[in-house]
Amino acid sequence: MRPDITPSFHVRRFVEQDLPSLLRLMKALAEFEGYIADFRVTEHEIITRGWTDHPKFLGLVAQNSPSEDLIGMAIAYLVPFSYDLRPVAILKELYVEPGWRGGGVGKSLFNGVIDWARSEGCSKIRWDVLQENDAAKRFYRSLDGQPFTPWESWVLNMQST
Repeated sequence: MRPDITPSFHVRRFVEQDLPSLLRLMKALAEFEGYIADFRVTEHEIITRGWTDHPKFLGLVAQNSPSEDLIGMAIAYLVPFSYDLRPVAILKELYVEPGWRGGGVGKSLFNGVIDWARSEGCSKIRWDVLQENDAAKRFYRSLDGQPFTPWESWVLNMQST
């Protein structure tokens, strides 16, 4: 994005017509974060999990207003309750096309997740950041995010058990 151009975009929930572009953005994130070899999401899975009467996740997209191309996305889901008996929103994915970074797209997507989490009565939003992704850390700090240092993320790969 050239600095002399004011970006024109809007954020909304994804619709079925967005599937090819949403999947492209998800794959771009998988490539960026280094797990593309394990990426298994398909358009069918997005439909069956997210485009139902009771979706299992929130899918937000940022759309370039003139061209209608998708330029970013956020995927979040709820943990129904925790110690405080309120849901916790998990921001699973946030991705903005490289040429659109720094123009408010990520912030708008993040704010959309905040609005959704509030409407769901969430006590907090949690997310993971790759340790070496300093740009993401600066971005999240600019939105008042902070590392959750009392805990560290762990995983059990179910394929191996």
